[in-house]
Amino acid sequence: MKIRALGIVFFFFLFMFSALQVFANNPNFCGVPKWKFDTGGAIYSSPAVGTNGTVYVGSENGRFFALTPSGNLLWDVYFNHAIYSSPAVDAANIYVATLSGKIYDISKNGKIKWSYDTGAPIYASPAVGKDGTIYVGNVRGTIYAIKPTGKLKWKYAINAEIHSGISIDGKTLYVGSGTCLYALGKTGVVKWIFPSNGEIYYSSPAIGKNGTVYFGDRRGDFYAVNPNGELKWIYPCDSYIDSSPAIGKNGTIYFGCDDGYLYALNANGTLKWKIFPMSYIYKWGAIISSPLIGNNGTIYFGDLNHVVCAVNPNGKLKWQFLTAEMVCSSPALYKGTLYVGSYDGYLYAFNVEATSLANTSWPKFRANLSNNGRNKR
Repeated sequence: MKIRALGIVFFFFLFMFSALQVFANNPNFCGVPKWKFDTGGAIYSSPAVGTNGTVYVGSENGRFFALTPSGNLLWDVYFNHAIYSSPAVDAANIYVATLSGKIYDISKNGKIKWSYDTGAPIYASPAVGKDGTIYVGNVRGTIYAIKPTGKLKWKYAINAEIHSGISIDGKTLYVGSGTCLYALGKTGVVKWIFPSNGEIYYSSPAIGKNGTVYFGDRRGDFYAVNPNGELKWIYPCDSYIDSSPAIGKNGTIYFGCDDGYLYALNANGTLKWKIFPMSYIYKWGAIISSPLIGNNGTIYFGDLNHVVCAVNPNGKLKWQFLTAEMVCSSPALYKGTLYVGSYDGYLYAFNVEATSLANTSWPKFRANLSNNGRNKR
């Protein structure tokens, strides 16, 4: 009986996987890719999208790609070092950081303009200020402010590893490192330091329309901190929070947790709902991918169960798609197409019902399609 039961389970999973792949031939079916692009290496980096729809993404094999909205290669650049950081885009430049410790400025036609060597690997994603200043931190614990010409403006040593991306709100920079959230002025002077209960690792701060700063730590606590550095509230979870939050309508905050749940919190810090996506592979599927909120309220994200998920605003599962490896990359959305990478090496493009990002202060990882980490305020 035990062997028979195992056989039934095996064929059930085989059927589910086959069905998902069959539906991939129908690009109008929500939850299946209309195309996928093979980068040749695992994708941790989250895609950015330019104003003309060009999609930019990096791969663990050191290659950086520019693709058309239809998935055709425009150009690629080889850096010889893995890319975990997500690119940031402005009108004429793409900023890419690698584990070599260098950050590069690439033109829109794929030519390297300059590079700046920070001297230690960079996992954190760069931010770009309104004046064109580029901000990035490295694992040595130093924040760099770099002029648009590639020259150093200033640097500030925290002396704890920085994996979290810097977030910008007006004249203030926010970054998590060690067991602290730092608020710095645009000249590199510390405004205040907020102590967290656990290590802030990958969770990058999101900023609400009133300036509230949201982030999670590896003790499992999720925080809302006022712009003056005072605690607003804490919501406790059961495991690491490496996912970066996104903000939806009415101030709802969404984030993933290593316990496998996607959480939705009300603006006052109370639980609205949480969902554990159905697992195709394991019973446990940490969510490192950061959620994206579409203009119809749908929440999109990936998990370590290899799955790309869409969840309705009421917390009910809308659809899932099984990739061949874990999904740590956070999605981008442009004109009805959702883009997300997987450790299987593919960048996937899905037709979705949402046509654009939600009109909120921070609807996705790094705030917007450009991934510049900057609030609208």
